[in-house]
Amino acid sequence: MIGHTFSRSLLSLAGGRTELQPAIDAGVLRETSADGVSFSHALLREALYDSLPAPRRAELHLQLFGALRGAGAPPDELAHHALSALPLSDEDETISLVRQAAAGAEAVLA
Repeated sequence: MIGHTFSRSLLSLAGGRTELQPAIDAGVLRETSADGVSFSHALLREALYDSLPAPRRAELHLQLFGALRGAGAPPDELAHHALSALPLSDEDETISLVRQAAAGAEAVLA
């Protein structure tokens, strides 16, 4: 849910565990910069994501949504996490974000 590459600061804003060294030592994650971390392989990230129960995935998407909204993320990124957090996220706000994301995509493709 956080993406293939992410920052420790975003993880912290989302209320996530920021001690990543055990996962780095195990080869699950790798450091890409002072603040950046990425999964060592996309399939590993996907397997970990799929192993989470759906209610837990929704909770984590909602936490990320809050952190990203506070950081001023674009509507398409917010819409993704708001949709993935349903039914925990606000439906009206989610619909508004999806419309904004669609309008932005249409403007780029026009």
